[in-house]
Amino acid sequence: MSRPDFESLYEKLLRGGVAPRHARRYVKELGDHYDDLIAAAVKTGATRAEAEAQAHARLGSEEALVETALARPELKSWSARWPWAVYGPGAVAAAFVIFFGYVMALVAVFGTL
Repeated sequence: MSRPDFESLYEKLLRGGVAPRHARRYVKELGDHYDDLIAAAVKTGATRAEAEAQAHARLGSEEALVETALARPELKSWSARWPWAVYGPGAVAAAFVIFFGYVMALVAVFGTL
């Protein structure tokens, strides 16, 4: 067996609305845990193949790992938790801030001439 494909797990987490920083951390911690499980099994006398099989079994399926992460709302990004706020009033407010920031920068530049 080989190491699980944590990259596809990462992509599924992102598509599920998990914030990128939380998805990266989750995948990194799963990889570290997988390596620790293999090291512990080899230390007890298992072969590398047996250790990998045990680690796969203990981690669970990719679908179960994704479901576990998606069930935690605190891992979701703002746009996944509150899409109405991010893409509605938030976008309008950001446009005004950018516009007035640009105008103030022009006033500052041309006011010194």
